[in-house]
Amino acid sequence: MKRPTSETAVWTVVAALLVVPVLALGAWAALASTPDPTAAGQPATPLLVPVTTTVRTPSVVVTLHTASSEGRHAASHASGTVTAVSRVGDVLADGTTVAKIDDRPVRAMVAKAPLWRVLSVGARGEDVQRLGDFLVATGYLAQADDVYGARYASAVAAFNRDAGVTSNVRAFDPATVVWVGRTPLTVASIDAPVGSSTTVGDTLVTGPSTIARIKVTEPDGGLGTTFGTRALVAVGDTTVPYDVGSGTISDRRDAQAIATALGTQESGTAEVRTAKPQHVHVVPASSLATGSDGTTCVYADATSAPTPVTPVGGGASTVQLDASFALAQVLANPGQVDLAVPCGS
Repeated sequence: MKRPTSETAVWTVVAALLVVPVLALGAWAALASTPDPTAAGQPATPLLVPVTTTVRTPSVVVTLHTASSEGRHAASHASGTVTAVSRVGDVLADGTTVAKIDDRPVRAMVAKAPLWRVLSVGARGEDVQRLGDFLVATGYLAQADDVYGARYASAVAAFNRDAGVTSNVRAFDPATVVWVGRTPLTVASIDAPVGSSTTVGDTLVTGPSTIARIKVTEPDGGLGTTFGTRALVAVGDTTVPYDVGSGTISDRRDAQAIATALGTQESGTAEVRTAKPQHVHVVPASSLATGSDGTTCVYADATSAPTPVTPVGGGASTVQLDASFALAQVLANPGQVDLAVPCGS
């Protein structure tokens, strides 16, 4: 085998040195002629999408505190020694014995107002009507009116006999009854125990405390305009009206309903909801553009002027806009295309 000479080896090296740059230049040319998919400054194709609509019921969590008022007092119109008294839990309806004073029963009267004077034949007025309603409720009179006549006198005489008035007294003395309010009273506490002395105006028994109102603590800054002036407060399945910004539920029935929903707790949380569902427009979150001045905009297309918007809700991929939003379509990729008018300009 013939061994290569030193001259042959030299020419081999020279050839290699000439070929390598040529190959490198060819590779560079090939790379340079291939488009770069990440090259900057290449605008994307404008993507237009329709605006959709949906219905939402905005809500926010608030804190509630119950405010109680003192229970109703059942006061005596008679003076003497208490010889018997009703028990805690007793319900005092028309004719129920509230207590005995000097062994004479004084009975509960349910009415919109108390009786304040002795009534006898010839008396007229609203208090006569209230007395008549009481005598009807307790079975002493068949029909009531506002004139104290012979029918009243006979009914009152029977009532007085049952009240321990031995003589045939045909005039009505308010000392024989205790006004307990517009509705029957449940006894929560005894104020005049057996053996105590009582006089006109002294409280014999007291009813349970009642919920006067519910205090509503709104978030800092209030509820804004989203909820309007009239909203709903909801605790579980219980929902009552709420005047936005008032900070209170003052209607006693509504307050009692919320207190019942809260259970034994004097405070808790609730949701404030809009009184009516709201119609809103929905656009992709990517359709929003932000200008250098902080303005948020959307575009009908790449050539249109920007439309300033204020989102009212949404999530990670969509944004909700007020029902007054007028565009039927929006540009879904304003950050990737050349815009004719920048946002905020």
